[in-house]
Amino acid sequence: MMKVLGLVVSLVALCAFTSADTFRAECVFKTMDDNKDGFVTLADVRIHHREFYDALDADKNGQVTLTEAVKGKKTAAAFQKANADQDQHLTFEESFALEERRFIAADADKDGRVSYDEYLNHVRAVVTK
Repeated sequence: MMKVLGLVVSLVALCAFTSADTFRAECVFKTMDDNKDGFVTLADVRIHHREFYDALDADKNGQVTLTEAVKGKKTAAAFQKANADQDQHLTFEESFALEERRFIAADADKDGRVSYDEYLNHVRAVVTK
């Protein structure tokens, strides 16, 4: 009975990750994989995160406020998690530290680069948590 329950839970979790989620994950991965070698490095992530961060910094003062960052509860929670000194201003380094932790978590084989499969598995795990 427990095996069946475990299988049902696993199937429900997989179903919660839709084909649209897979498509979005693939688009993000392909965008970050600048040299199209099938892997994303932390340097790739840093470049794309800089673009994202600069776009959020509406007043271009080198810091992102909660008001600049918030687009929903999930964003507010991520902002608070990244804001290490809790000063309500997120520097690029604070913001990137969160992305670095996500990269390390996604790099299942710890080779310093993330394949599409590693990325997709990580995204699935986060979405279906």
